[in-house]
Amino acid sequence: METKRFIILLLLSHLVLFYSIFDVYFTSPINHGMPVYRSTQTPRAKRLVLFVADGLRSDKLFQQLNNTPYLNSIIQNRTSLSGISHTRVPTESRPGHVAIISGFYEDISAVTRGWKENPVEFDSIFNRSTYAFGFGSPDIVPMFKRGQSYEHFYIECYHSDNEEFGNDRAHELDLWVERKFEKFLLNNTLKNELNKDKIIFFFHLLGIDTNGHSYKPWSDVYMKNIHIVDGITQRLENLIENYYKHDQKTTYVFTSDHGMTDWGSHGAGDDTETLTPLLVWGSGIRSSHHTDVHIEQADLCPLMSYFLGLDYSINSVGRLPIDYLLPVDEDLLQAYLQNARQLLEQVHKQYDLLKKRLLFFKPYNLNEEKFFERMEKVEGYMNLYQIRDDIKDFMRHVALASHYYHTYRRFLLSILITIGFLTSICTTLYQLNPMRSLSSSIALLCKIVSILIFILLLIEQSPWTHLLYPTLVCIHTWISANFAMNWIHQKVFNQIKYFSFWLNIFMIGIFLQTYILPFFHRWTMSIGVFLLFIDAIRRWQG
Repeated sequence: METKRFIILLLLSHLVLFYSIFDVYFTSPINHGMPVYRSTQTPRAKRLVLFVADGLRSDKLFQQLNNTPYLNSIIQNRTSLSGISHTRVPTESRPGHVAIISGFYEDISAVTRGWKENPVEFDSIFNRSTYAFGFGSPDIVPMFKRGQSYEHFYIECYHSDNEEFGNDRAHELDLWVERKFEKFLLNNTLKNELNKDKIIFFFHLLGIDTNGHSYKPWSDVYMKNIHIVDGITQRLENLIENYYKHDQKTTYVFTSDHGMTDWGSHGAGDDTETLTPLLVWGSGIRSSHHTDVHIEQADLCPLMSYFLGLDYSINSVGRLPIDYLLPVDEDLLQAYLQNARQLLEQVHKQYDLLKKRLLFFKPYNLNEEKFFERMEKVEGYMNLYQIRDDIKDFMRHVALASHYYHTYRRFLLSILITIGFLTSICTTLYQLNPMRSLSSSIALLCKIVSILIFILLLIEQSPWTHLLYPTLVCIHTWISANFAMNWIHQKVFNQIKYFSFWLNIFMIGIFLQTYILPFFHRWTMSIGVFLLFIDAIRRWQG
């Protein structure tokens, strides 16, 4: 092959292989067109207040409660739920708010927009509410007003120029939210809207995150901002309670979108980033206070929907944390079952989309007919808690089915991409060491299989990018398959009986592990750095 053509082919091959990660991992889990399910006909509150203290670590709140006297008094003296909300990677502000308010973990396709906006529109509790009122950062609050009809969502944001990193007055952003809301309550033009049922107040408090980046979470500035947020929470609750004449129809949720490392960063999966505080109090919390709550961040969405009696968000993967909503009664079980139906509809949508276009399709066996028969007859259950456990087990299988359908073609694509990478290496070796190669039946079989896979994906109307991978394999096998078979015969089969061959295989395995282990155990990177240091000394002395 001419050098110019070879370079162009190799460049295009690497571009295809580089893009493949988006087809394998960065695909949107969001679907549309599913029916909605009402959480409950007997809501526990008329309104809900959501406080999100951006960048607040759970340990900085719960291990230093003397710094937050008001929140501490709620935990100690009032009926409440307090504990940990577990976030997921990426621990950024936008993904965290999406999980809390919309109930699904970051649409990974949003990486193409720098986690700033979503390429696909999604549902949220704001969309399902009668009215929603948001106050805070221009980077967070307005993003839930995009897309669908959100005329009922009133927002107030400060200017982005006010978000200054480096000064110690970032708490002024949080105080701005308090002042703006106080003025808002005096606005008589929205009095009718404020007296409706199923309304949500959303307060985004950015100061802690800003000071955490600038001064680190162990600083006095960070802790002072937490103390200020504690006071703001108390005063905002007093404003709301006074406005509604203490009617005891308001639920309050205090949480954070993500934590922060000791060096002032977030985005990865360290415990300091993924463990965020959760405190729920007010109307709807019937049992004595729980102080060791552990829920997934996406579970907050169906929880808030249940308190207000909203329709569950159709894209939510959250599960109602029923274990903390004691005592279990028929109404709560019905809400839990509705949650299971809402999750199941997403699986049905995934099934329909795959079944419509795939020639060979193996569905996930959910046994949903038997499950709903048991729910209708309610026979064989000793008490309501057994029904709860059965629904919980079914929801677990629904989550597995959803993952199964979402990643249905991932294995085939991964195989094609791996073979494409290996065959491109063979083409490079063939170009560097041109030699006459005998025809091989195995090489011919590889060419035929790659063509058949291309035809299969074409008939199934797969995305055009999926067709690139069998095309890549086909081109490279056509060029270098015979060479590869002869090379394997000479270099592998003829050398397999020697100890040096297995030693080389072992060293290659160790070498590959040095790339993989740091993703799971960061300390292993130190070994590589130390070995590089030893090698540098050896070279310097030599």
